[in-house]
Amino acid sequence: MAREEYDMPQKGGVLGFELNTNVETFDVECSETWIRKALKGRGLTAYPLSFVVEANPEEASRSAIITIIGGQAKQQVEVVQAGLSSLKRITIVHSNRMFSIPRFRGSDLTGLIKWGDGKSEEYADGISHTYTTDPPYTVVVGMNGAEEVTLHDLSGVEEVDFSKF
Repeated sequence: MAREEYDMPQKGGVLGFELNTNVETFDVECSETWIRKALKGRGLTAYPLSFVVEANPEEASRSAIITIIGGQAKQQVEVVQAGLSSLKRITIVHSNRMFSIPRFRGSDLTGLIKWGDGKSEEYADGISHTYTTDPPYTVVVGMNGAEEVTLHDLSGVEEVDFSKF
């Protein structure tokens, strides 16, 4: 059977493990919608299972249970995912209708941008966002692997908080 618990990074990714069972059919259920089954195995003794784990846009870590049921056997696997609070963060308050994220430098950069209008997306170098609501906007960028940040344009920027970077 699979391990009882798996840790996932905040950015999400693919969780894979192999299920060894003597039953030919089994069901898989996920307790949360941010995890979904990616592949389906049939007719094998060893079943490779793969799940897509979405990025965690929240401050706190979160967990979910994957339940595997086959015949009379049942196993629950807990997935624990880190939250934004474990990342280096900067917060920028601005009033621009379009905003470009500062440039980050470091190794294996990954992160999540909360744009301040209810939308979020994964960090990419040079990414920008266009707003349809009225300012001001509070952008929170949580980054893994960041060692340096460069702000190129401060027009329309009212506040920059580096205290958690």
